Amino acid sequence: MQFIMQASPNLPSAAQIADLEEKLQCTLHADYRSFLENFNAPDLLPLENSGASEWARPCILAKPSESYEPEWWDVIFNRLETDSSESYGLLHAYHNMDYFEHVPELLPFASTSGGVYFFLCVRGERAGCVFMAGERWGRVYDLWNERDQCGHDHPKPTLDDYALICESFTTFLEALRWIDYDKAGNIIVVPCK
Repeated sequence: MQFIMQASPNLPSAAQIADLEEKLQCTLHADYRSFLENFNAPDLLPLENSGASEWARPCILAKPSESYEPEWWDVIFNRLETDSSESYGLLHAYHNMDYFEHVPELLPFASTSGGVYFFLCVRGERAGCVFMAGERWGRVYDLWNERDQCGHDHPKPTLDDYALICESFTTFLEALRWIDYDKAGNIIVVPCK
């Protein structure tokens, strides 16, 4: 990996993770469960002598839609709330996904600074895989949403309408790279050393 993870100050207990699983009606994959136990929503820091500047961001190269070229997306992890006063963690993001009609087997574990989510599939045949909602999801959602106005009975988005990004949470972490920018604003991928 191209970074070290600095754990969140408040790590969830085993009971809090079990409570999350009960609310999601699933058992989290071991790699993501371990991530929550040990880091929750960590700060990602460049390795010493990595060449990443203070402006560099951890990103993943992903192709959210068939018609898109792969793009670099910055990654900000959602924390598991350890205090009832916290209101923008994993469960908050999961429940607010209802507004966007995301499928219930997807947990929004991270987002970009622009509000695009990365989802961990928490149950079913693709449990453990990482997805993004792209152009295909948008088309299906727009059609489904027209039902209220026009009376059509279009199907809601399903998991098949999402783009598979990584086969596991571990491979998602391994794919993260530091992205820097030159004076013209062009992306520079900091090489692995």
